[in-house]
Amino acid sequence: MTAPNGSQKTYAVNVNRAALGGNNNLSGLTVSPGTLSPAFTAARTAYAVNNAGSSTTSILVTAAPQDSSATVAINAQGGNARSIPLPGGPSSTEIEVLVIAPNSTDKTYLITVNQPAPAAPPAPASAPDLITEDDSCEPGIPDPAVCAPGTSNVDNVTNVNTPRFRVPQPAAGETPSLYVDGAEVSANFDQGANTLAPTAALNDGVRTITSTVTNTATTLESAQSPSLTVTIDTNAPGN
Repeated sequence: MTAPNGSQKTYAVNVNRAALGGNNNLSGLTVSPGTLSPAFTAARTAYAVNNAGSSTTSILVTAAPQDSSATVAINAQGGNARSIPLPGGPSSTEIEVLVIAPNSTDKTYLITVNQPAPAAPPAPASAPDLITEDDSCEPGIPDPAVCAPGTSNVDNVTNVNTPRFRVPQPAAGETPSLYVDGAEVSANFDQGANTLAPTAALNDGVRTITSTVTNTATTLESAQSPSLTVTIDTNAPGN
């Protein structure tokens, strides 16, 4: 300071800055879908996610630092939350969550997302059912729609060599297949009636009929359904 008479005095101000914080811990770490294993604690840096699902295509990672001045990067991308793509099972995907304290010290949390191999759909719960219209009987008189005495349209004996079999309704994304004597045969599926019919004539004789379903996305096929025994007899009474 300079007075009017020219005398001067100097004042000194010392600014003491506190050291930058070194807290590079997280206060929370979550994923969606799935859960961390073991449960999150700030001191633990390695986690697994074992329940993300085989067909899950992405996982959202959210990380909250204990020090709001710390910065977070997830797979080298800044931000406290990020959606990470997943390839689908079977696979393991590693995700790095980097926390940088204000004083530049850092800590890395590692998440390993384990996706199992896709599972085949469950087998159809019931056996194929030969529809009544293709289960042969001797037409009645005077009503041909009624079976004559001594014949039946529920005995699984048919003179139709490409008979129709009703199967349980497939789930969304599933297609049914027909098996004869343990071997898959080409068949037409009537979605409205839920029936399968072989495209080629079956030989006369006793046949074991089963069905399966296939997941069209994964091409995985179920086990075969319970079986139906059918007799193909082209000389049997006609409808």
